[in-house]
Amino acid sequence: MDKNQCNAEEIILQLREVDVPLGQGQIIHQVCKWLKQLEAENLRLKRAMMELTVDNLVLEDTVKAKG
Repeated sequence: MDKNQCNAEEIILQLREVDVPLGQGQIIHQVCKWLKQLEAENLRLKRAMMELTVDNLVLEDTVKAKG
């Protein structure tokens, strides 16, 4: 799947997240900026999780090799 493609559930979640700030009177530009920040944070967290998963696999292999 292309990184810019979202499934229906992801689109609905994003629309629900946008609905609150728009309901509070924020303009679309502010909401778009906020969504971009959320996407950047999500990417950062995914990378951190990926690194921790690799570290965990290395540790598991080390324990198996010693055990």
